Order: sequence, then structure tokens, then C-alpha cells
Amino acid sequence: MNESLTESSRSVNFFLKELENSLAENWTIESMSLSAGVGLTRFTYHCKQITNLTPMRYLMMRRLELSKKMLLEDTDLTITEVAYR
Repeated sequence: MNESLTESSRSVNFFLKELENSLAENWTIESMSLSAGVGLTRFTYHCKQITNLTPMRYLMMRRLELSKKMLLEDTDLTITEVAYR
């Protein structure tokens, strides 16, 4: 197996795990790939292999899951308040 591909995959996987802590940031595919230290094409490829989703779709799904959790835990929050958080 090509070792550079393995390193890229690990970098993307690590980034996706750390993304949980920064879902509120204004991410673009370019900023995600830069943060992961991987080229845009390779980042997109590995993200799709790991999550079966495009990077932006994965980000959206994680944000929706967090929003759902917030609404379930604090029933006094409005959807607008959750959106701003």
C-alpha cells in the first residue's frame, strides 16, 4: 500500500474527529483540507471513503446531530437560538 495515501487518510480521519470541537466555525472545503494538511482532491476522496459523504455533507450532518442534541437536552431553546450557537 502506498504510504503517502495511508498518511493522508490518517490526517483526514484525525481532522474529522477533531471537527466535532469546531462545528460552529465557518468551514469551506478548502479550509478543511488545509487544516487537515492534505490537498483538496485527496481530502475530498478520503472524506468520502471514511464517511461515505462529501466533506460539506458530513459537516452539515454533524451540525444537525448537534442541533438535535441541543434541542433535546434544553427544551427551552428556540430553533433560532440553536442556529446561532
